[in-house]
Amino acid sequence: MEERAEPYSKGLSNTWPTVGSLPALISEAEACSLRPLEFFVAWHGVLTIAYSGFPPALCKLKRGINDMFSSLPKENPGSLWPKTSLACLKDSKFLSMSQVVQLREICREENLRFSEEDAVIVDKLSVVLYQNCCLEKTLALTEIPLRCPANSSEPLLEENLHIRSVLDEFADDNLPSYYFQVIREGHRTTHYRDPKVGSTIVHFLHHPLRSLARFRERIEAVMPGMYDWFLDDSLHITIRALL
Repeated sequence: MEERAEPYSKGLSNTWPTVGSLPALISEAEACSLRPLEFFVAWHGVLTIAYSGFPPALCKLKRGINDMFSSLPKENPGSLWPKTSLACLKDSKFLSMSQVVQLREICREENLRFSEEDAVIVDKLSVVLYQNCCLEKTLALTEIPLRCPANSSEPLLEENLHIRSVLDEFADDNLPSYYFQVIREGHRTTHYRDPKVGSTIVHFLHHPLRSLARFRERIEAVMPGMYDWFLDDSLHITIRALL
């Protein structure tokens, strides 16, 4: 895999106007943690880990970014709830209803294995200029430490309700209707790995969750060759897309 580039702190001021002020804003945010909640099959069949809502420290940062940079594009729905995308369907692959039911059962069983030790400590964020959407190739990357000690506040009720509304779409009773979102075209390997330049703020999972290896093995055992798994050192939680 191509090595990530050196920090962008020099030479991009004409093309990336937020270079000076964005890192300063991020550095004022408090460190915090995100608790894995469920393995989840998102739209287009993308396999993800969903977390229990953004904690107050990250909600405050997201509001601050929106307030300071009003010209930014509207935030994508996919970053309004915290998740890590793990794998996408390969080009031309589609899931049958029976396979979606299998995925639901595997997710349900593996969700029970999450523990307090799986909490993701968010003590730094990265501003990334990427070459593809899965962040396996980047043009520039700057890591910015957050303020410690970490804020231990749990997500507010509004966040909990929002993430629950997303995950409940994948509940057993809703699978017949949700299936049409799972089989939507797009967001296959080409979407994630073909060249596309953009920028985003993320937290990289420097220590992938212990439960991920077992989850991957179980999926491959029942659906070999269906999914492309993203490289471990590219796994991340998106805080806010920029461009």
